[in-house]
Amino acid sequence: MRLERQWLCQRPGLRPPSRHAHSRRHQRGRPLCLRLAAAGGFGQPPRRELGAAVTITLTEHPYPLPPAEQFELIGLWRSEWSRTDYDWLEALNGDYSETLETISVVARIDGRPVATATVSFAKHAPETCLIGNVVTLAAFRGHGLARGVTEAAVELGFRAGCTAAFLGSSQHEGNVYERCGFSRLAGSIMRRPAPGYVETGAEFETGQPAGIRPAVWGDMPGFVRFLTEPQATVVIDYEHGLIAMAHAEPLRCVSAFAVLHDDAARRNGAMLVLAAGNRVLGVGTVTPGPKGAGAHRAKIDFATHENYAPRLDELLARLLADAASREVSIIETLIAETDRSKLEVLSRAGFEPIATLPGHLRLRHGYTDVLQLERRL
Repeated sequence: MRLERQWLCQRPGLRPPSRHAHSRRHQRGRPLCLRLAAAGGFGQPPRRELGAAVTITLTEHPYPLPPAEQFELIGLWRSEWSRTDYDWLEALNGDYSETLETISVVARIDGRPVATATVSFAKHAPETCLIGNVVTLAAFRGHGLARGVTEAAVELGFRAGCTAAFLGSSQHEGNVYERCGFSRLAGSIMRRPAPGYVETGAEFETGQPAGIRPAVWGDMPGFVRFLTEPQATVVIDYEHGLIAMAHAEPLRCVSAFAVLHDDAARRNGAMLVLAAGNRVLGVGTVTPGPKGAGAHRAKIDFATHENYAPRLDELLARLLADAASREVSIIETLIAETDRSKLEVLSRAGFEPIATLPGHLRLRHGYTDVLQLERRL
């Protein structure tokens, strides 16, 4: 069976991406219709016979969502995953919505939700959008539904002003995202530029009025874009396996921010960003251990874009001040033995090596030693 797709409802064309464009208001449940018309031909039959002509309705669902819509989405997600790296209910209830715009696109057949994709971008002046939670019920795969909901989600991001969309996927050729215009950067990370956008590096050029502040959920898209850029250090966050892309294949994409942010919050720590608006130019975390009878310890890690390497000392100083405010008495960190620039920054701040872990870090060109450093506050 060969399937031909035809959009029935007129869909607005893509506006040229604008750095200053704001996300438009969304009409909940606004339908976008897609017809799948079966034509004669040979090939592997679909898992679910859809009939000679089926109208599939795509609807937009901006967060926060009412309980009935939450139930539909969680049902779709749980058909593929028991959980992911961020809290579904917090997102669906709008806990992140002050700074992060999130919209799920749902495909329905005869009113039944069968496929979905989600797009997220900063609430104000977005430049980067993330695509995630793409899933089609197994019985309805093979009809182009994943591509349809993904394309619709990407379009929402581009219409909001984003210049690039990013997503994470397994590393095999010919996946649905390549058919949606995404190309693989490295590891799990794929990117699709907006129509007419040419990458110039302006988002990370030097001299921007960047400040250090606590991370917010609206930083998540910019953080993923930051991960794909040249870093001033080898390791971005050792404990969570974030290594500069030049030195190792990235294993995380959309979930990377949630893992750092939530782990720091859960342990009464902090995640700081060096940022110019929504552009993340650096990141640092303080992750305290449990308080006990002995000294209160915490782990820190930090990194910046290579253009902002001179701000590493300032970022480290802010992390140390934050740790001191949490009554931490001993700070420790782990770095690649080859990361001489990071070692120099730590040495200037009074850190001293206390141990070497032979061959503990796998990089692109083999294993390297890891240095454990420590400083008392």
